[in-house]
Amino acid sequence: MSFWNRLVRIVEAEIHDKRSAPDTEADLPGSFPHQGTHSLPIKSESHTQRRHQDPELARHYAIFELPYGSSFSAVKAQYKRLVRIYHPDRHTHNPRLHDAATRLTQQLHSSYLYLQTRLNQTPN
Repeated sequence: MSFWNRLVRIVEAEIHDKRSAPDTEADLPGSFPHQGTHSLPIKSESHTQRRHQDPELARHYAIFELPYGSSFSAVKAQYKRLVRIYHPDRHTHNPRLHDAATRLTQQLHSSYLYLQTRLNQTPN
């Protein structure tokens, strides 16, 4: 995944957090408003599970592109992989990329610390 695509996904995750989960079928992406006059509540398992997720915790998992409920060892491995890719020292040739990489690395680090605390892991 390219550097810019990664930034776009993080911004999309933050925007998604500010919106509430869809309550009706018409609110789902790909739904058309002219389909039927009644909007029925969705009873799918994934929608039900999404309602029971902690939105803050889900946002931090999304930053690491991991499914909700992943183990801390998966978070740690993904953190190491992403920091190797997006570390600011790898992007010194372009000031815009360097600044973006700095912000991204800071966000990765704060999310890592948050998940470490929430998943009751001791600091290394």
